[in-house]
Amino acid sequence: MAFRQQNSTATTPVSKMMRGLGEVSLGKTPGSAGRNTKFSKTPTGAFNNRRPLGRRELTPSRSNANAAQRFDGDRMIPSRCASQLELASFLHSQSLANETMNTSKSAPTSPSKEELEKRKFMKMMRVKSSSDLGGAEDQDRILVFRKNNAPLPPVGHMNTKVLFTTCVQPSSTVKKSSRQIPSMADRILDAPNLVDDYYTELIDWGEGGLLAAALGSELYLWNPDSGDISVLIDQDSAEDMITAAKWSNEGRFLAVGGESGVIRLFDPSKGKELRKLTAPRLCRATCMAWKDHMLSIGYKSGQVVSHDVRIKESVVGVLEGHSQPVCGVHWSPDGAQFATGGSDNLVHVWDSSRVTARGQTPTYVLNDHTASVKAVQFSNFKRGLLATGGGTTDPTVKLWDTMTGALTKTIKVDSQVTAIRFNKDYKEMIVGLGRTANTLKIFKHPNYQEIANIAGHTDRVLGLSMSPCGQYVMSASADETLRLWHLFKVDKSTQRLQHHRSKLSTLEAMR
Repeated sequence: MAFRQQNSTATTPVSKMMRGLGEVSLGKTPGSAGRNTKFSKTPTGAFNNRRPLGRRELTPSRSNANAAQRFDGDRMIPSRCASQLELASFLHSQSLANETMNTSKSAPTSPSKEELEKRKFMKMMRVKSSSDLGGAEDQDRILVFRKNNAPLPPVGHMNTKVLFTTCVQPSSTVKKSSRQIPSMADRILDAPNLVDDYYTELIDWGEGGLLAAALGSELYLWNPDSGDISVLIDQDSAEDMITAAKWSNEGRFLAVGGESGVIRLFDPSKGKELRKLTAPRLCRATCMAWKDHMLSIGYKSGQVVSHDVRIKESVVGVLEGHSQPVCGVHWSPDGAQFATGGSDNLVHVWDSSRVTARGQTPTYVLNDHTASVKAVQFSNFKRGLLATGGGTTDPTVKLWDTMTGALTKTIKVDSQVTAIRFNKDYKEMIVGLGRTANTLKIFKHPNYQEIANIAGHTDRVLGLSMSPCGQYVMSASADETLRLWHLFKVDKSTQRLQHHRSKLSTLEAMR
């Protein structure tokens, strides 16, 4: 394939450019002002401006005698602000390529098409000011800046699409909807014969989904999914007034304590009693807490007795740190620490190794309360965080660091504290209050500012229990009602994600 022959005498863009450059060279410079220069043409028609060097072209001497002659006239500096040199160079190179590099034998592009292509190119490269936008077409608005006034979108354009398709982190740019905490209970259950006694623990919600409620000497099981109610202990099988009930950690067994101090262990799925547990000094059982197969029971005598329910001689530890009745007990979620509160205004924190022994002293004795301490609860989302609540003359909730035994915060609640629970999903603390408030209060971690005060009960709250899913709270009151509150609603997608992560962590642990 050969290049197309070009006529040397024809007028081409190259010859035009060279002629233009020649014409530019003919112009007078400041140094040639007032001097005539003769040019001759060559046989080919080009200009020949070669001539002998004159005095002005000689190397200037070091003498300044002819300085005035050398610098006569003004220098003209052209302004190229409006010139588009790059565009001109591009168009010129394109023109050369079309003429010199076209190896096809077809006819050249029609003038109308060339004109159309040129018009499109110039339209795209054209820059308009904001004053020209009024009569411009939509295509002319590309890359046009207009101060404080963006061009309007076409009619019917969905502006909201920009938000969903360009936002990398919607949670950081879109304002989250405020949380609505219900002020009314989802359900209200009658609870006749519910004992109005500070030294009791009458309701507990097991991992199996059943709620145990002690009413006098009878014990009922309520299924919130179906609404069915069954009787585990009736009048005929009752031995004394029930003062405490507690499900095992997996929700399989239920321990029931009474005025006599005897603990009865049941398997509710079979509806049968498995065994009885007794303490060295029998008296009222006021509170209980499970750790795997070990059941720790607080008594009115001030003792805390721990039983291993798997063995015949079940007593494995006795703690005698309190001088008055034990009001509340709780194991930490990791099982490393055990906390007890008593009517002697003291809170004891024990290492797990000291619980299964006799004659042991507490790891920490917390003595900042000035009234009985019934509400004792470890946090389920922060290790070493313990919350305790004071009685009538000490209406406060105190937060402790059980790693050091230090008091970290005191919260005034203006009423007797009867129960405390933590919510892991929202990282919040809910407090049940006695007379005269009779309300539930919710506090937000980590500052523990009050975010809700929920009224409904007409008498003091005696106890609280959290559902296995963590979304519902059941409250028992001296007004002989049980109220179900949906206080910690969790988004289903978030809940599924957390469940998936927990399964992955379990699989990693198994490996």
